[in-house]
Amino acid sequence: MPTKEELIEAQKKERTECLEKILASKSPKKIIVAGAGTGKTYTFKEILKANPADNNVAMTFIRLLSNEMYNYIGDLAEVKTFHAFCKRILHEQNGRVDLYSFLPQIIEEDAKFLSLNLSAFEQKFQLIQEDSAEVKFYI
Repeated sequence: MPTKEELIEAQKKERTECLEKILASKSPKKIIVAGAGTGKTYTFKEILKANPADNNVAMTFIRLLSNEMYNYIGDLAEVKTFHAFCKRILHEQNGRVDLYSFLPQIIEEDAKFLSLNLSAFEQKFQLIQEDSAEVKFYI
């Protein structure tokens, strides 16, 4: 049976190996999903240090975590909650964003923009009329 120290050392080794794989990734976007206390913010900081840029963003759903992340990595990235980030974008657009509550309304606006003669999206979506041009357009 491994000792507590051996388990801690094995966890550090595994974290280092995972971090090295993340840092070696050529993908410009990274999503870190892990439980509490597993080192996500540490990982973010290492990624940001390895890829310095003016447009780095680190986002979280939790406001309290956003504050902690800002204190830890705020000099390397813009740190926001998803809500605050989206709100900022909407404000920057200065009213040039149309918001729709229902997917059929979005699809209908897209069809109009493309000058397609489609109609009754809501009804055809509700009735799941798969052969209709409207549902085919969506798919």
